[in-house]
Amino acid sequence: MNRLLLLLSLVVSAVAPALAQNPDSALGALASLPANYRNGVVWLSADNADPHPDQWYVTARNAARDGLLMNLTIEDGRIVSERPAISPRAFLRQITPINLRSLRVNSTDLWRDALAFAERRGQRLGSLSLQLQQQGRDATPVWSVWSYDRRGNYIGYFSALATTGSITSRR
Repeated sequence: MNRLLLLLSLVVSAVAPALAQNPDSALGALASLPANYRNGVVWLSADNADPHPDQWYVTARNAARDGLLMNLTIEDGRIVSERPAISPRAFLRQITPINLRSLRVNSTDLWRDALAFAERRGQRLGSLSLQLQQQGRDATPVWSVWSYDRRGNYIGYFSALATTGSITSRR
């Protein structure tokens, strides 16, 4: 039993610094969530990512408050705003929790994909808008990515599986 605990602590200490190195990334922002939110994240989004935005927006159920749906704002790996979700838009969003353990694609991965996407269209990438959600309990989490040039003009859209990075659609 002691060996198992030692092994688990070694794994956690090896993974935590990797996420902590970049708290502004999508996976870093999710890793910063307290335990009462980790099994209830239903939405993650950001604007003006290059590849990391100033803020990440999370909608999640708070297990410590009877599953109350909350809107969180994360900056530099810290929650800077935490409010009950009262807008109709929050309640209309998909409310299936995202399987965070299955996430393998970070905002930096999406940036690299968007660079190639923009280049194929003869454009220079400036920023991204990102959304992560899961459309059902057994579904794969999907990133939606809107690409913009350096002047803020729209380049295009693609979606990618958050587990493998496979592009599922382009427009």
